[in-house]
Amino acid sequence: MSASARECNGTAKSGPVFRNPVTLAARRAARSLPDTLMGVPRPIRRLCLTIGALVSLSALVLSACTVSPPPAPQSTDTPHNMPPPPRPTQIIMGIDSIGAGFNPHLLSDLSPVNAAISALVLPSAFRPVPDPNSPTGSRWEMDPTLLVSADVTNENPFTVTYKIRPEAQWTDNAPIAADDFWYLWRQMVSQPGVVDPAGYDLITGVQSLEGGKQAVVTFAQPYPGWRELFNNILPAHIVKDVPGGFAAGLARALPVTGGQFRVENIDPQRDEILIARNDRYWGPPAKPGLILFRRAGAPAALADSVRNGDTQVAQVHGGSAAFAQLSAIPDVRTARIVTPRVMQLTLRANEPKLADAAVRKAILGLLDVDLLAAVGAGSDNTVTLDQAQIRSPSDPGYVPTAPPAMTTQAALALLAGAGYQIESNTSASTAPDATTPVSTGPPEVIRGRISKDGQQLALVIGVAANDPTSVAVANTAADQLRNVGIAATVLALDPVTLYRDALNNNQVDAIVGWHRAGGNLATLLASRYGCPALQTTPVSTAGKPPANPTGPAGPASSPGPDTPTPPPISTQPSRPPEPGALVQAPSNLTGICDRSIQSNIDAALNGTKNINDVITAVEPRLWNMSTVLPILQDTTIVGAGPSVQNVSLSGAVPVGIVGDAGQWVKTGP
Repeated sequence: MSASARECNGTAKSGPVFRNPVTLAARRAARSLPDTLMGVPRPIRRLCLTIGALVSLSALVLSACTVSPPPAPQSTDTPHNMPPPPRPTQIIMGIDSIGAGFNPHLLSDLSPVNAAISALVLPSAFRPVPDPNSPTGSRWEMDPTLLVSADVTNENPFTVTYKIRPEAQWTDNAPIAADDFWYLWRQMVSQPGVVDPAGYDLITGVQSLEGGKQAVVTFAQPYPGWRELFNNILPAHIVKDVPGGFAAGLARALPVTGGQFRVENIDPQRDEILIARNDRYWGPPAKPGLILFRRAGAPAALADSVRNGDTQVAQVHGGSAAFAQLSAIPDVRTARIVTPRVMQLTLRANEPKLADAAVRKAILGLLDVDLLAAVGAGSDNTVTLDQAQIRSPSDPGYVPTAPPAMTTQAALALLAGAGYQIESNTSASTAPDATTPVSTGPPEVIRGRISKDGQQLALVIGVAANDPTSVAVANTAADQLRNVGIAATVLALDPVTLYRDALNNNQVDAIVGWHRAGGNLATLLASRYGCPALQTTPVSTAGKPPANPTGPAGPASSPGPDTPTPPPISTQPSRPPEPGALVQAPSNLTGICDRSIQSNIDAALNGTKNINDVITAVEPRLWNMSTVLPILQDTTIVGAGPSVQNVSLSGAVPVGIVGDAGQWVKTGP
């Protein structure tokens, strides 16, 4: 037996070996058994063990080369890990109503809300800033967010070059370009019922350079008021194709804008306008995310809304009680400000019945201006009477120039002197005679009758149907005239029809409506009283000023230097204007002009005479014409609560308190 065997059997070499005969016999018997395990021979068993080991090793290698599966997904609670985006800051501004429309260049759309919205969402070459040393209380400064520069680049012809910022664009990604300047110019010249277009009437061409980012504007003569042109520029590519176009396409929408804000929604039924920060604006972003212009309701409702913080800013019409309610709320600042519009009644002196200045003077003398102003203001204790022909009460140099009010007896005496028969029979029948046309309006006779050659003196007062304030004033004026025997009626028309067809077809004898305040005084004078503004005339693009229209002398019944000259007799042109030619629409609604003051008007427009001297010279003559009766300048209550900072209650008249709305900061809930 080997040594290892001995160790396994527990034997040692150190002692003698004793052999057990029984054990020895057993071992011998074991050697005689076959080499199997459970009947499997040992060689086969070894082969199976070897194959099993190889299979196990292969499985181990394959498992090592296999990519481990990703871990099982685990649920996460997103609201706790990512906070929701902050809500945009919204400032609520209380208003009376959203107004008649949103084209700031139309007389029928003039309103405080339209002026505010336009200043916030439309681009302007220059913007007004308060300046009490200027004739209108505002100084116009270039808007550097729209223009790189704007300079007079030539004196002959007078030329202004506007360089537009390359990044300036509308909210639909279209660039703000010279085409927009060109479009606004042509619309202001050719459309009736626009706001004081005399400056645009001087333009002879708008040229586009530098890929549309440079507008070169040429004028027929020097024009110092050029900085007030091209404000509230409209997107030409949109407005020209929208139904209604320039004249009516913006009555209820501003689909594309180009200012610090954009129009999010307009709801005429609820009198709400929501404007939002313009994310495409290339200049400094507006601080408020949203501004909601919302109908304020009755004075008590507005006071409650301001008191509990639901309304932060307000601009509304109201009397002394409404002002006192707002002023009594702690930490609420209040003020009264005038808006950029004045109301006037204009007589159409080109109508045969109104050709006599004495008749016009008598008709205006029969009107109670104080009552008309109270109706227009909505309250008799908040009236800002307008008693001058050219300046408005908001102008720093304004002084009342109106002659003393005429008594009813004096006015009737003027009519009697003009050949009218005055009947004061209070029980006169309202049935028309055979020579009186049947009217569907109010009764012609209420107290007495004023007639000539058997025909009762009738007056049709035209008014824009979308302006309830003007309609109310016109109805009150008609009531006053019917009270003395004049058959006065009110004809409420669509603005486009009123200022175009009704004037061309002599459907109205007078117009009640709003006009702009706070603009260039020389431009106002030329637009409303100038002789060139009387006729529809083709616009010359040769750079030469158009010749003054000529016409017959004034009526023989009104001789002397105060005689206004009627408009030229229209004649059929030998050749009609070419297709696409620019034709100037009349802006002088009176239908007449005084040629003796036209040289002063021209001198004020081109800057060769001081506007103050011109106003002093022409104001009395304009009153003697008796064509325009100024009534009032619109006035509103403004207030700002403690939760909004940087609200100025004394902004420039053309824009009001929203001129700095981009800087308003809401500090409270």
